[in-house]
Amino acid sequence: MLSVGLTPQEPYPGSKKPWHCICTACGNSITPTFSNVRAGGGCKFCAGRVLEPAKAEQEMRKAGLEPQVPYPGVSKPWQCICTVCGKTVTPILTNVRAGGGCKFCAGRVLEPAKAEQEMRAGGFIPLDPYPGAGKPWRCRCVRCGKEPSPTLSTVRAGKRCKFCAGRVIDPSEAERVMRAAGLEPEEPYPGLVTKPWPCVCVNCGNRVTPMYSNIRSGGGCRFCAGQVVIPVEAERVMREAGLIPQEPYPGSARPWRSICAASGHVVSPMYATVKNGRGCRICGRERMRKKKTLSENDARLVMLSRGLIPQVPYPGSGRPWKCLCESCGNTVTPMLGTVRKGHGCKFCAGMIVVADEAIQVMRSAGLEPESPYPGAGKPWRCVCTKCQRRVNPRLSDVRVRRAGCKYCAGHTVDPVDADRKMREAGFIPQGPYPGSEKPWRCICVTCGREVTPVWSKVRKGTGCRYCAVSGFDYAAPAHVYVLMHPLGAVKIGIAGSAARNRRYSDHARQGWVLFKREEFQSGADAWQVEQAVLRQLRREGHMPFMSADEMPQGGETETFDADLISAYSIWKMVLCQAGKVRNSGEISPNRIISGIE
Repeated sequence: MLSVGLTPQEPYPGSKKPWHCICTACGNSITPTFSNVRAGGGCKFCAGRVLEPAKAEQEMRKAGLEPQVPYPGVSKPWQCICTVCGKTVTPILTNVRAGGGCKFCAGRVLEPAKAEQEMRAGGFIPLDPYPGAGKPWRCRCVRCGKEPSPTLSTVRAGKRCKFCAGRVIDPSEAERVMRAAGLEPEEPYPGLVTKPWPCVCVNCGNRVTPMYSNIRSGGGCRFCAGQVVIPVEAERVMREAGLIPQEPYPGSARPWRSICAASGHVVSPMYATVKNGRGCRICGRERMRKKKTLSENDARLVMLSRGLIPQVPYPGSGRPWKCLCESCGNTVTPMLGTVRKGHGCKFCAGMIVVADEAIQVMRSAGLEPESPYPGAGKPWRCVCTKCQRRVNPRLSDVRVRRAGCKYCAGHTVDPVDADRKMREAGFIPQGPYPGSEKPWRCICVTCGREVTPVWSKVRKGTGCRYCAVSGFDYAAPAHVYVLMHPLGAVKIGIAGSAARNRRYSDHARQGWVLFKREEFQSGADAWQVEQAVLRQLRREGHMPFMSADEMPQGGETETFDADLISAYSIWKMVLCQAGKVRNSGEISPNRIISGIE
């Protein structure tokens, strides 16, 4: 407690109980718990969490607000009078410190006269006093003369009168539309455009229950439109198609047991398919079989047209037929069905490769086969003529994708080569090669620090982050900061000295205000705490709040909605993560700088 400037005034009560102390910096009496102090806490007066009434009144007056009652606290409404417009408001000190002020001057609250002016501009004449932007306001529509009750917020969004927009229907108008479509209503208008309305069709006399919205869109009677099938009509269609029904009509999309009048077979077609022109499936299959069957002479002509000379009698369209290819002279066994679809000799199409041709293809790609040709789609053991390594490519990959040695192409890394190139880049590996995209624990030859570079980045020229001469300096002192913005955003970030890192000043020029920051002896410690807090926020579901257009200086991925998580909550995460690392011995105690600068 003494190391953070707190002098105990009573014996130690326990880590979770308040401990009466005196702050040596401001002299105020406070009661922190030992566990909070170990996590990075301190005097609440020095940290700005508690303000003296005089200082609080001073901050309110700077914002143009004159307090009318004693100071209630940083997070409670405080009755004040705005020195600009003279109205009484009750802002919260924390909002005022973040850039807030009078809600009337900011335009968040409208005067009744201005609200009435906006309603008249939207085509409504108010009939009652202004109730508020989000409450129904009884008005008269200047277009139709009716009295809807829109809200000011909906009128601001461009919404029209619900009667003029058709969202509310006059019952007499609804009945007129139904009668114009040939439907006589049996009941009064049900009140909703999507609710069934019992009616009688004037044309066919059937009772239907259409929805007003469908009739208004051009719909009508389902029976007259053919959407509903009459059983007598369905049976007539079946008999005309040569099918005699054996049971009552089941529905248009259900099997209907019938007897084929031509063949006598019992079948179960659906009425919908029969209406579209189909009939007995057994008779249909027989017709298709006869249509597809070719004579042997016609089959030979088909094969000859594709350059295939049959060597045996025609076996059938679905069986292999031994033939001789006129182009390459090879013997093949295609089926007549595949040849009629456009296929031909497999050798000419490249589907079958001769071993000598396969070896030639591999050698042209710089690969010398060490085993007989296994097939186009199987691994083939070869030796790369360039790097002398053994690889197992497939002939199909080499022919189609122009593939070759995976080591020469950079798809696979040899651990020995990776170790050698890491040493050439100034790193001494402390473990086996983990992979091209995983951190590899190494020792930097220049600075002697332990680092974890990624092989793929080192291969492109990246070096030790501590030895870097530009960008963020991980070896120099740095700090973690939490910023607030008047648009309702909070941000966490890290920054170094002004000579190496101007990120904080860039944010300040865009309207960001410092909430708190914590100094660290090295940029690596600050980066570790920042990343831990960001991971925790992502796990809790907090997503970036501001876009790249709103933050031209960058850093939009580290912004969050202040309505969902406050700057103080993020700061507590920073203190917690700093305390964890500090207790592990990786970060030494640092000075905490707080307040708005």
